[in-house]
Amino acid sequence: MIPFNFHHLYYFYKVAKLGSITQASREIGIGQPALSTQLKMFQDYLGKKLFEREGRKIVVTGEGRQVLLYAERIFDAGTEMLRALEQPGHSESVRTSMGVSDEVPRSYLEALLDFLIVRSPRSKFGLTRQRPERMGLALREGTLDFALIEDLPHLDPEEECRLVHRLPMVFAIHPSLAKSYKTFPECLDGAPLILPSHGSVRNAANHFFVRHHVRPHVVAEVQDVEIARHLAEEKRGVALLDEHGAASGKNTLLTLNPLPTGLERTVYLLWRRKRPHPLIAAILEDFNLHADTSLPPGTAGKRGTSG
Repeated sequence: MIPFNFHHLYYFYKVAKLGSITQASREIGIGQPALSTQLKMFQDYLGKKLFEREGRKIVVTGEGRQVLLYAERIFDAGTEMLRALEQPGHSESVRTSMGVSDEVPRSYLEALLDFLIVRSPRSKFGLTRQRPERMGLALREGTLDFALIEDLPHLDPEEECRLVHRLPMVFAIHPSLAKSYKTFPECLDGAPLILPSHGSVRNAANHFFVRHHVRPHVVAEVQDVEIARHLAEEKRGVALLDEHGAASGKNTLLTLNPLPTGLERTVYLLWRRKRPHPLIAAILEDFNLHADTSLPPGTAGKRGTSG
């Protein structure tokens, strides 16, 4: 049980948004003295000063802004729920729009979509591949409900972000070329490598090479996992792939590293505080466990014999 009365939180919310007890009392439909008393009770319960005066206007304090963030999420979500219920045919279909950066692996997306379709069978899902900065704008404009990205972004105060998956990275190669690579990671020195062009995985790989005194010969820089795996399958070089991406191709790739590299691809879920889509809670609470068991085993076919 939450000990305070939610009417108190709503009264605070209305006064904070309107900046006036008089105006809020008219909208809520209670007398100004009664509203002032209720606000005082709420502040006394929290033990925080939530308002201060600036001339004739009432503004929230720093602690008041913190409370307001939560109040906005609660009451804006309630308003959104009522609007959704008023829409004709709402029970038959709900549109859910997802943005996905190129680095998020297809195998992860397939498992997520399977999970969401089972969880919300009446939803219609729209999925678009976009650059992270474009998705941030789309979230602000309301054309996306949430986004999946590789790198932890610079958040504005209205955005929420959670780490939802980690994927170990491997150095994968066509089996016919594996015999030329005896010891790891020394075998990468001068080797033709297929690497991401930018992002956290590329930065971590660069540190890995410096730490192990490896000077790779980069033959391709691509963000798309499918293209990187295709190049490895065509014997163009050693591709740095996540384990699931390396295992999901038409041909078996061997993994050069006999032990974990410490490199990993991360997946973050990003959304707007004021528009928390109902399926976000399901992803955060249930899909982490679901994803660990539904994705293919963490292997790229067979480990190489280098070592």
